[in-house]
Amino acid sequence: VEVRVGGKKREKVGLEGEGVALKPLEVLKGTQRAKLVRTYTLHTDDQTWAAQGVVATIINGEAVPLVQQRVVYAGFNNLDIIPLGADKVFVRSLTTEDVMAIIDGAAQFFHHF
Repeated sequence: VEVRVGGKKREKVGLEGEGVALKPLEVLKGTQRAKLVRTYTLHTDDQTWAAQGVVATIINGEAVPLVQQRVVYAGFNNLDIIPLGADKVFVRSLTTEDVMAIIDGAAQFFHHF
């Protein structure tokens, strides 16, 4: 597969982690450098799914599974908490209820973590 980066021909050689490794078909001379940019095409289904939730930050260094368990024990069985990495989670409703309405309705509970 041929790809052009900065006017130079490059060949796609396979996947490395999340990106695609590109090797030059021509030797780049001197200080020429190629910029590779990752792109993502947003699909309507993805946008609809993401709009049904919120990104939240867990405070006090609590573990995500522990927070998930506390939320279920408190009776919020309709909330799905998806870890995003570090202290970030994506909270979405498994029903048609608005997530922010649920969180705002029990703000005191959710402010604990």
